[in-house]
Amino acid sequence: FLCRVPPELRDVAVLMEPLTVAEKGLDQLWHIQQRLAWDCAVEPGKGRGHCHKAVVLGAGPIGILGAMTFKVAGFETFVYSRSKAPNPKSELVESFGVKYISSETTTPAQLAERVGNIDLVYEAVGVAKTSFDVMMHLGLNGVFVFTGIPAPEGHVELEGNQLMRNLVLKNQIVLGTVNADK
Repeated sequence: FLCRVPPELRDVAVLMEPLTVAEKGLDQLWHIQQRLAWDCAVEPGKGRGHCHKAVVLGAGPIGILGAMTFKVAGFETFVYSRSKAPNPKSELVESFGVKYISSETTTPAQLAERVGNIDLVYEAVGVAKTSFDVMMHLGLNGVFVFTGIPAPEGHVELEGNQLMRNLVLKNQIVLGTVNADK
């Protein structure tokens, strides 16, 4: 099950596996959203997702590569991560045109106000509380993609009734994904 990496990719090959997580998530998103008229009108020079907004939770390797993937696909993309800016991760994210927002200074409700309708949340933190807090603000026809794996111990309290109402009445989707195949 190994894939040979061309020698010219040697310096960046370590990023291939985490990039497959984002690519698979995006691929699944397009397949799932065929259930709706969710596609953006074709505009030359703009990616397929140019009329949508994506929030990436976390600025680790999976989050940063996810932000790059969604930016390239045309989404207006935001990274929502713990540390206050400026920091090396916020600077990296902003260097490729993605807005960085700190969860230390911005609540999930404030995040939703700032972003507007959140069409996609790409979770890359592995923290259930943060993830479900943001899920409460997923927009109409939105998709929430889990990639993180929280520790098995512990529990989190949820606003289960409201979460379930949102999923049904806002026509939302929740999915989990892990690295892609060849």
